[in-house]
Amino acid sequence: MDIETIVETIVEEAIRSYLDKKTSPKTKHVILDEIFPVERRIRSIIGGLEGSIGTKIWEKLSYIFASKSGFSIHNPREFYKPKKLPNRISDFLAKVSNERKDNPNQTNFNKILTELRRMCFQESSDAIEFVSTSSGDGIDMWFVKDGRHYIFDTKTVQINSSNANNFANKVLHWYSYFWLRYPNEEVTVGIVFPYSPYGPTFDSDSWWQNNGGRAKPLQREMDAFVQDEFWDLITGTKDSWKRIKTGIKRVGSRNLAEKYSELFYGE
Repeated sequence: MDIETIVETIVEEAIRSYLDKKTSPKTKHVILDEIFPVERRIRSIIGGLEGSIGTKIWEKLSYIFASKSGFSIHNPREFYKPKKLPNRISDFLAKVSNERKDNPNQTNFNKILTELRRMCFQESSDAIEFVSTSSGDGIDMWFVKDGRHYIFDTKTVQINSSNANNFANKVLHWYSYFWLRYPNEEVTVGIVFPYSPYGPTFDSDSWWQNNGGRAKPLQREMDAFVQDEFWDLITGTKDSWKRIKTGIKRVGSRNLAEKYSELFYGE
């Protein structure tokens, strides 16, 4: 798989698609446009581009890489939840959530999953009605390979402690939704942070070191996957992030800033 060329194509298309449709800012800041007019204009455009790219570009790359490395693709909109979660499971999830929040270093994630799966197997029934997930409860990706399902949701790379608790809770709910419907299937569920913004190494180690307590109770490569922890899995290679960066650098060498200089700096 030519990871570098795929990344080069997708990143450049995303940037050009946004900038080609972008016009001069329609609003003005009464102070900054008087003092830093060029800088404010550039910030407005780049801020919009950053928001436009967001997590979507990483999701798009994930789908392409997965399809080329032997995963089958499932529609995430077909990931359903029970209309009513069985009380036994709901109570268990609430108990686990509190325990992980209070003692994040003391919980055994694999033990939690073993117990949750056992309960879901016992509670699974044709009588359970499944419905579509709500906008805040859905997933981004659902892949299958070698008999195992992989369910992921992509998040921005900087988090706070309330985010982490919410993400950890969602992952366990997604496990329960899946096993209540497919009690005999194998699955890995997790939150994806597509890259680390933290120097000097800018790798998955730096992300975990910098987020420390903020990331708890999320556990590395159990319910949270950062940078190469995710990309190596999806691409089936061991140097995926290095190759992704090479593709991005190729776009950087095109000097797009100069090609869009009139948009950034005005006439």
